[in-house]
Amino acid sequence: GVRALLTALHRKQIVLLTADRALGASRSVVHPFFGAPARLPIGLVDLAIRTGAPLLGGFCWRTPSGRTGMRIAHLTMRLPPEEQSDPSRLHAELVLEMERTISAHHGQWVVFQPVWIDEGEDQS
Repeated sequence: GVRALLTALHRKQIVLLTADRALGASRSVVHPFFGAPARLPIGLVDLAIRTGAPLLGGFCWRTPSGRTGMRIAHLTMRLPPEEQSDPSRLHAELVLEMERTISAHHGQWVVFQPVWIDEGEDQS
């Protein structure tokens, strides 16, 4: 649970969380994702701000030669110091990085549940 995540972060351990879909009862926000409203998790941003842990985006894909490509994006440090603790700004940077990476490797992004909000669905 959350206590285990907080403990790991306070011990300077790495915690991996999904950012491209809101799962179960996780805290989420509606944010434009590829131009359409999507429900995306915000808990990872909250954890980073609450603990002072840097928020990184980790992305992997298969290359044409069959190898694994990977990029780590240091999202917190891209922002000016005064924006690093702003949840909206940090989340927007995360979403932008996801859009860039998914666009570059669009055939490899697999999602098994809806991400985008249907027209008329409650967006609160």
